[in-house]
Amino acid sequence: MKGQYITLENMFFFAVGIAMVIAIYATFSSISDSMRSAALQEQITKEGESIRSGIIKVFIAGNSTNSSISLFLEIPKELSGCNYKITSGGGNLLASCADGQSKSESLNLYGIDTTIKNGAAYSSSGKITIFYSGGKILLS
Repeated sequence: MKGQYITLENMFFFAVGIAMVIAIYATFSSISDSMRSAALQEQITKEGESIRSGIIKVFIAGNSTNSSISLFLEIPKELSGCNYKITSGGGNLLASCADGQSKSESLNLYGIDTTIKNGAAYSSSGKITIFYSGGKILLS
């Protein structure tokens, strides 16, 4: 009878250990997803701000010198596993995940006339060109 209690006790502790491992895995898995989501939003915001900064610098330099200027920026191909795209509309620059995820950031272009070749610039090329001519900016 005493041997059966020891066996049942060991089985109980083993089951408790397995339950703890599953609980810890589930907890850290959900934390990982929320951290990845927050990091992706922050990275998209920062990358959009970097491109907007390039647009403003090229516009100011081209406008003050009355010449055509090109700026080539190297950009990351992915942000937290997300290919992203840059679009323009309504006086804003929009950086968003290209695969339809909900992460996006809209940044004001302060009235700078900006068009994007083919409607969107994708990160898959790893570079973006900002071209100024005649008071207008072209991204490609």
